[in-house]
This record gives sequence, C-alpha cells and structure tokens, in this order.
Amino acid sequence: MPADLNSFTIDGAASTVYFLVQNAAPIAHPIHQHGHDAHVVSQGPGAFDPATSVVKWDNPPRRDVTMLPPGGHILFAYKVRLSALYSDLI
Repeated sequence: MPADLNSFTIDGAASTVYFLVQNAAPIAHPIHQHGHDAHVVSQGPGAFDPATSVVKWDNPPRRDVTMLPPGGHILFAYKVRLSALYSDLI
C-alpha cells in the first residue's frame, strides 16, 4: 500500500484498533464500516478531549451505523478477527 494513504497492517487476531473521527462540518453524518461492527467508546459534541470527553471503556455499545454529530466526534473500537489491512479511507 502506498504510504500516502495512511494505511497500516495489523497483525494479531486479538488486537483492538481505534478510530477517532472528528466532524468539522456543521451537519451530522452517518458512519458505517462495511464488514465490521464498531464499539462506540465516545461520541459527543466538539473535538475529542481525553480529559473531558465522556468515554465508555466498559461494555461500550456496538453499532453497525453511527451518527457523527455536527462539529462532534466518535471514537470507535474494532476487534481484529484476522490479520487485516486498515486504511483511513472509510
């Protein structure tokens, strides 16, 4: 994969990967990752801030589609089932 695609390979079936998506637009946007269920660790208004954002590490809700709030953020957790290639092109 070309380095300019910000892709990386995850090795290990027991790994968890995290995606932080921040919305600079003033409108909401649905987020869906084909072939995966995401655990929504954090979702809320404004930019994600680990010091102040509400984060649910224990039993986060699992979603197929999640609404990204206008000007807000979502922090997803995905369990890697097989070695796979992940890209920022979601």
